[in-house]
Amino acid sequence: MFVIAVLPWLGCLSSLTAMASPIDVMKNGNQLFVQGKRQIEYPASGPGLIGDNTPPLAVVVAGSDIIIPPELLFHSKPGELIIFQNAGPVVDKSMIDSIQYYCKERSINTIVLLGRTGSTITKFAFEKKSSDKLSVIKTPILASLLELQRDDGIAFRKLAPDQQVDALTKRYIGNLVADFKEALSDKKVEVYGALVQPENGKMEWLGPVKRKTGARFGKRQ
Repeated sequence: MFVIAVLPWLGCLSSLTAMASPIDVMKNGNQLFVQGKRQIEYPASGPGLIGDNTPPLAVVVAGSDIIIPPELLFHSKPGELIIFQNAGPVVDKSMIDSIQYYCKERSINTIVLLGRTGSTITKFAFEKKSSDKLSVIKTPILASLLELQRDDGIAFRKLAPDQQVDALTKRYIGNLVADFKEALSDKKVEVYGALVQPENGKMEWLGPVKRKTGARFGKRQ
């Protein structure tokens, strides 16, 4: 459980970076969104979106079913976050390489992997285990399911179906965080996971899964 102290300032993310770490700024921004204290005015065009030469605060990798745009979830202006959005979130080597490029070239040291409760992608993988469609998405999620069944099988089976989906999504994101940390060449870059409730924007922050076997991109050894 995270205790998040909401800063009294109500502006955008980049104005807070001098006072707190990027992840703390994002957590506070999310609290502002949840509380409805959104006071960002977007310029119509041109410079001034985040200020001249201001580096992005973080990279966010999110599933396509998040519903609420990540910029709104973190109370940010366009340009303050680098957003990768696809089904899953699914991460492969090409995305890792792209993210590492952004982190190096734009001096970014924070990555957030963002999933949602009631994930439609997790439900698809869970319900279509025997199907070959979209195997690139299903394979790492089902690998996480096998881990859950192995490590917490009795407790997992006692959960309601919706709770099983959320438990599987958490494990999958936790595995992604661990895989990301292993894959990044710059070990100074911090990687975090989070699960958002799409109906209100509230977030549960997740750490990496501690496991006995190695993994990379969902492939268990």
